[in-house]
Amino acid sequence: MIKFNVFLKQLIAYFPSQIIPALVSFGIIILLTRYLSIDHYGSYVLFVTTVSLITTLITQWLIQSIFYYRPKYEAMQTLDEFNYYIDKFILFVLGLSFGIVLIISLLWLVAPELLPYEIIVVIIILIAFQSVFLINQTLQQSSMEVNKYSFHISVSNILKFIFIVITILYFDRNIITMLLLGTTLSIAIFVLPELFNQRRRKKITQKNSSVPFFKSMLEYGLPMLGWFFALTIINISDRYMIGWLNSSREVGIYSANFAVVTSAFGLLFAPLTKVMHPIFMKESDRDDIDTSRIELLMNKFTNLFIISGFPIIVLVIIYAKDISLLLLGKSYIDGSDIIPIITCGFFIWNLAMIGHKGLEIKKQTRKMMNFVIIACVLNVVLNYVFIIMFGYKGATWASFLAFLSYALLVYIDSRKNIKWCFDWKVVTIVSVVGMFNYFIITMINIEMKLTILSLIINSSIYILLYLVLIFTAIKLFKIKLSF
Repeated sequence: MIKFNVFLKQLIAYFPSQIIPALVSFGIIILLTRYLSIDHYGSYVLFVTTVSLITTLITQWLIQSIFYYRPKYEAMQTLDEFNYYIDKFILFVLGLSFGIVLIISLLWLVAPELLPYEIIVVIIILIAFQSVFLINQTLQQSSMEVNKYSFHISVSNILKFIFIVITILYFDRNIITMLLLGTTLSIAIFVLPELFNQRRRKKITQKNSSVPFFKSMLEYGLPMLGWFFALTIINISDRYMIGWLNSSREVGIYSANFAVVTSAFGLLFAPLTKVMHPIFMKESDRDDIDTSRIELLMNKFTNLFIISGFPIIVLVIIYAKDISLLLLGKSYIDGSDIIPIITCGFFIWNLAMIGHKGLEIKKQTRKMMNFVIIACVLNVVLNYVFIIMFGYKGATWASFLAFLSYALLVYIDSRKNIKWCFDWKVVTIVSVVGMFNYFIITMINIEMKLTILSLIINSSIYILLYLVLIFTAIKLFKIKLSF
């Protein structure tokens, strides 16, 4: 079992790689929602969403396979061979992308009026560089090169913010294209040097056919690609359907408030996820998988996530409108009603990420894919019905129910597999303490005029009181949280 001090050290090391992107994301949201019109912001979000969808198709099957197979190649001391094949795929992605750019350039020279050339080329290059960047980040995460991982992702996000500020200050024409170009440059700065990294490009004396390698990677990764693709559809179908059924203005309002939640979760919980995944994958690198050991790990991480997540949900419920007004401005405050619902949905979804580790370790990725496809179909159907009935706010409930359905399917199936158990004593304690604090904070709000300072003070009081009470209860009821 992993030592708690090692776990804590890795968790802290991942924080810069999550805090900086989350803060940058908040900064970008604040800038763009104030600088762009709501319609233009909605269009920008749809372009970014499209890039995310295509990048998922290109990379996620390989990313999940890297997490699973790299420890095995490391154990066999054949990492050079593993890295050689990964490099071949990276060069293939870059070569294919620039080939497509060349073809589009030739078409544009023949008939320039047919294509919005600039934005198409920028999007293709962004997709290529983002795909390679994600693969490199996965290799660093899998090999637990935490400092390098954190440095790359932190600095690239800072550069992205700088390029966006420069775009806002100095460019008026093709603003969306320039924003996407800034993102591309912030990634390219790290992608290009990695192509010449000697550690990964070390020559191997015997080059076997790459077919068996990629066949095994595809067998594991393709169901995971289906899983990630369906998840991406859950996360983005609402934007497309709001734009289709209503307007890009509503896409802008919905997306801005949605982004507040995703950025906050990245800030608070992504470090835990980043540390957790390699730990579980290491457990899978055994001839005899210890089911009880994995169940214990799942239980510990579930308890930790519930304890850390519940106060955030309560604070978001209390301060949703104030958060929206502070970060986005008055034009977007109508969408603040979606923030508590999306927060609860993301909390449930992230719990399910712990619950399905048993399926990952048992290589039952096809079952995971089936579950998320069910959630995806439910999401699309409910989006269509709810958006027509309730506008963009209906999409919030569609996403929430999709996240909940996946978690329930995973929980029910785990009864027949590696069991995902809840410590109901922990759930009860957290609920009682959390709601007790809720009433205290709401009473304080009545007595205080709400400002940014009072928001920070009230949140700090809530969290401090929550931590004191929760750890007192944990000690009183002798609940073990250590690993």
